[in-house]
Amino acid sequence: MTSEECTIEVHVRRTCEFISIKVIPMVTTFGDIIKIICEKINEPEPSHYYIAMNNELEMEDHLIVQPHLMNQKFEMIMRTKWLLEIIAEQQMGRQYVKLPSVPVVTTHEIPQETTTTTDNSIPASVPVVTTHEIPQETTTTDDSIPTSVPAVTTHEISQERTTRTDVSVQTSIIPEHNDSTLENADEEKKVFLGDVVRSTIRRIPRQDVQKYLHKALDKSFDILLMGSPRVGKSTLINAILKKSIAETSAGRNACTSEMTYYEYKESYTSSTDDKSTITSKCSIRIWDAPGIESWTQLDIAKHLQSLVKEKNPICLIYCASPGSAFEVEHVKTVIEQCRQLDVFIALVVTNMYASDEADYILDTFRTLLTDHSIQTRNIDDVYYYGTVGLCAAVNSVEYVSHGKTMEPAGIDELMIGIMNSLSEEKLLQWCFALMDNGPFWIRAQSRIWKALNSMKRWFGY
Repeated sequence: MTSEECTIEVHVRRTCEFISIKVIPMVTTFGDIIKIICEKINEPEPSHYYIAMNNELEMEDHLIVQPHLMNQKFEMIMRTKWLLEIIAEQQMGRQYVKLPSVPVVTTHEIPQETTTTTDNSIPASVPVVTTHEIPQETTTTDDSIPTSVPAVTTHEISQERTTRTDVSVQTSIIPEHNDSTLENADEEKKVFLGDVVRSTIRRIPRQDVQKYLHKALDKSFDILLMGSPRVGKSTLINAILKKSIAETSAGRNACTSEMTYYEYKESYTSSTDDKSTITSKCSIRIWDAPGIESWTQLDIAKHLQSLVKEKNPICLIYCASPGSAFEVEHVKTVIEQCRQLDVFIALVVTNMYASDEADYILDTFRTLLTDHSIQTRNIDDVYYYGTVGLCAAVNSVEYVSHGKTMEPAGIDELMIGIMNSLSEEKLLQWCFALMDNGPFWIRAQSRIWKALNSMKRWFGY
């Protein structure tokens, strides 16, 4: 035991900085550390944060710093509930401000014609000054975050339909071509979009953000699973949610194939100005459709149409594994139906270490998705196809072969990939479904805050 003052370093995920804190072992608590850091970064709400150790373990505020912990890795993490409010705020900003797509200035090419509006709406189009325009779904940073989270997500407004907003903006961003214009064009767009974002976010009171969250979460919503038996669907969903979900009931769908669902409940609570509380409760249901290898394509179509009509699906996760039944025509039908029904699909190769067949399945998934969308990006071996879907390979649990142990892999990347691809209510519901996966949020917040802070620096606020 020692009472000598020591120094520990804490990585503050929100500001992406390392802060040195002086502590007295066996005296200082982790709650004390949070308060000191919040004073340094001008954060008024220490209760919104906790200290995590080694990217996994939450250190409760009342725990005392032990001498043997001095050399461990510490991070200050925002509690998921409050992070969810920030994501909701960005979603509200995205609804209020329909931003035009912003190209990257890489050449001296300036189009001769542009379309502008004459009222207070956003420009119908923005002059393209590069041959490499950023696609709507592909805006990202090195550390990926859902492109739908920031209020500055690029959503190009078509020339045929102008969306009204309550934000007055200039209708001409880039004047006629000259050298100084080319040098300053990118900065002008930063100022323009930054003003729009700042003015919008400032107008969103916190209570409105909470109301938006209550509206999104005060209901039941569903995650759909499909694939042959014994491909690891249950193992995958348990790894995603970080819980073992018990079977609650079974029924029959329109195609007389057995449907099983697993259910758990969550709640979201907020406080009002008069200190009263509002609580929204929801049921999250995981639907599993076994035996798909014996279905016809018509069975699959009818099943999905019936399920989407009756449920509130966040997304559909289709699993295939080396050595399991894998019908290309079935997968093709599933993708086509998801596209028609506006359901995002994640095609997942499970048990990816089992054999080289995993590479063949993943390549097949990529080919099938290409029939509906170009590949918009590849981040951490997750292949994105716009708003249609994505595909990835994972191993949900340790894999042991010939005395060699392979750690679980690809789960975080898949979860972030789905976050990247959803928007508005479905994004919030997906995040809410993951609320209990504390280790994931500890690891993921590094990427989330880096991207948000990078966006803020780009807009200069």
